Amino acid sequence: MKKTSLFFAFMALFLMGKSQCPSLTYNGKTYSTIQIGEQCWMAENLNDDRHTNGTSNFYYYTDCGTLGRFGRLYDYAAAIDIDSKMAGWHLPTNADWDVLANALGGSEGAGDKMKVGGSSDFNALFAGNQKSYGNSNGMGSNAVFWSSTPNGSGNAWNRYITSGSDYLSTNGSTKSRFSVRLLKD
Repeated sequence: MKKTSLFFAFMALFLMGKSQCPSLTYNGKTYSTIQIGEQCWMAENLNDDRHTNGTSNFYYYTDCGTLGRFGRLYDYAAAIDIDSKMAGWHLPTNADWDVLANALGGSEGAGDKMKVGGSSDFNALFAGNQKSYGNSNGMGSNAVFWSSTPNGSGNAWNRYITSGSDYLSTNGSTKSRFSVRLLKD
């Protein structure tokens, strides 16, 4: 009887932690979210077709089914512009990504936990990326997410996960287009 009571008390605390993470509505679309450690993350990729910084800085696959599933890919300027419009949410910094990786046991192993079906419910979709020279690649085999943290002249940190690895890795570029996940302030 005592074990049952402890189990239900633990589950109540666990569920209360999950309920602290509200959904996010942006430009009329509601996104699911997930609590990981002390952070509240979007649980799906941003898919905003009304980006308004004056240029067409988002890239998407021409197949509508793919677009709906994977969201859009944004260049760094577009990601920063979206970040500036998000009251209560922000484009994660490199340090924010480190906190996430540590909550999942460290960079080694975090990638597996972040994949669709992984234990974190982050559900990283392998949307691939578009390189600065225009080629799209990696759909189905990698997920790349922006960080707001600059990394040297003309670069910014990003985080990526590949289907064949359990790592959450870092890289830097501002010319390519990657997925966007936001983090609650």
